[in-house]
Amino acid sequence: MTRTEEVAVIGAGAMGTGFAAHFVLQGLDVTLIDHRDSNLDEARTALQEVVRFLNREGFTESSPTDVANEVAFTLDTDTGVETADIVLETVSEQLDVKREVFRSAGRAAPDD
Repeated sequence: MTRTEEVAVIGAGAMGTGFAAHFVLQGLDVTLIDHRDSNLDEARTALQEVVRFLNREGFTESSPTDVANEVAFTLDTDTGVETADIVLETVSEQLDVKREVFRSAGRAAPDD
């Protein structure tokens, strides 16, 4: 069985940001992908807020800044998924958006 090392999360909203924080805290390399730069900027801040919450609740003692700095942020889906072991989509619940995300990620992600 191959070990998962790289995760690409498409969609930098609340759910995607939460998943990104979780995966980083598990020692995985994470790329967070979104179609808007402003969403990625907000995600950088939100990641730190997630980790602060987890610290308060006793789930981790990780530095919020360090966790946020471990995430790669990109607007380019192809680059974001090209070496990922797992691709997770958390985009809005609009069928046309999801279809385009799957089409784009499917072209660029590794075959395995």
